[in-house]
Amino acid sequence: LLYRHKRIAALKQADVVVLLGVTCDFRLKYGRAFARDAKLVSANFDRTLLFLNASPHVAAHACPADFVVRLAARMPPPPSPPHA
Repeated sequence: LLYRHKRIAALKQADVVVLLGVTCDFRLKYGRAFARDAKLVSANFDRTLLFLNASPHVAAHACPADFVVRLAARMPPPPSPPHA
């Protein structure tokens, strides 16, 4: 989220939050910035930081860049746009 003033509002509406190499610290209100029913996915090199202030639904003790590349590779292709 590039607009930091809208970050918290956007996170409150998110169904899924993906943390790549970051922790639930003061910037994310220690996890309280997320919607109650949001699923948390976290990837971090450091295992202790992976679980700091949060209990991710999916936790990957791995390189965050490798994790997101592998995750993207497993996603189905986007639907084709309708023909004009």
